[in-house]
Amino acid sequence: MIDHHPEVTSKNARDSMTLNKYLDAACERNRELIEGRDHNDPWLSPLFEFTWLTKGHPQMKNLTACQALKHVEAWLVNGRSGSRDEMWVDKFSTVGVDDAEDARAEFIDLWGKIKFPPGCSPLETALARAKERRLVPADCPTDSYADFISLAGHLQALRGANMILLPCHKLAELLGLSHMTIARYREWAVKDGHLRITRAHKFGSHEATEFRFDLSRYPASLGR
Repeated sequence: MIDHHPEVTSKNARDSMTLNKYLDAACERNRELIEGRDHNDPWLSPLFEFTWLTKGHPQMKNLTACQALKHVEAWLVNGRSGSRDEMWVDKFSTVGVDDAEDARAEFIDLWGKIKFPPGCSPLETALARAKERRLVPADCPTDSYADFISLAGHLQALRGANMILLPCHKLAELLGLSHMTIARYREWAVKDGHLRITRAHKFGSHEATEFRFDLSRYPASLGR
């Protein structure tokens, strides 16, 4: 487990630091992490930590990869002499970057793959997407049931082939409902065919109920 630098990953840092100062700290944290790892370990790419941290900043988290790249390159040349290409190598040569085009390609590729930047859990990310693209079942009994279906559907889209967890107390907190209402909505969604239980909770165990959401019901809203 990575011990992320609190000065960079804390919510206070993301909210209070200017973007340039935050990117300076993210670059330094990236360097510390790469220099401290086993170089025979292919687990981490040279720019992963930097890109992951960058995507967590309030000014960056909702940008496309190309938009984010423009902000990063503006930071690279800010107050420095040299071209953008030269600054990529200057700032990241210690982590193995020796070509600006390779660095740009890596940053853009990673940006699209990082779904959960700092401060964004899968459920919180799914909730944000659910607010943008609401999934409303046919014959929907209540507005909040549609909120639940939207969150579950977007969570499944984020998780891909993996099963999803829908913890009653956590969803109740996110949706402003009681945990009993969430439990009822889970039962309704299974009955309606939106959810399928793939592993049931066993009394006395720590294993939570796992579900799979039928994404085929909302191809347009989920971009499928």
